[in-house]
Amino acid sequence: MQFRWFAILTFVSIALVVAANPSETATKDIKERQPPDLWADVLRGTGGVDFGPYLSNLLKVVHAEWYNRIPVEARRPLQKKGRVYIRILILPNGKVEYMQISNPSGEDAFDRAAWYAITKSSPFPPLPTEFSGPHLALRLRFYYNSKPGDYPHSQIDDLGMR
Repeated sequence: MQFRWFAILTFVSIALVVAANPSETATKDIKERQPPDLWADVLRGTGGVDFGPYLSNLLKVVHAEWYNRIPVEARRPLQKKGRVYIRILILPNGKVEYMQISNPSGEDAFDRAAWYAITKSSPFPPLPTEFSGPHLALRLRFYYNSKPGDYPHSQIDDLGMR
């Protein structure tokens, strides 16, 4: 009986040490992953410029603002599902010139949280200097307790932008 308790306590102690000290690689992987509930689509040509690093940083900032404002309806125990698509234009200096909810969720609180996350995060850093376009057109997709595959392709808004 004593041996079993000793084995259980040893296992729990090891598990706590591992949980308290994650490996450097695991921590790096977590930090570098795109948030699974926030996505960005480039709606216009990029002129051959790689916007990957820019979008990764933009998503991290917006996600941090959004996560703190996720409505109670989307949290436990309710965990309502929904998604919001917001189209934006970012000027070369990083200022957001235009925003439009292109696909509302049907839940005002969900829409407001996503909208606020963008407005609170902007202005964004300037666009890469090698980009010569007048603006970067994006669609930010916010998913509440769901993922892109939960919605048929026909429900994704058009790629048009003014």
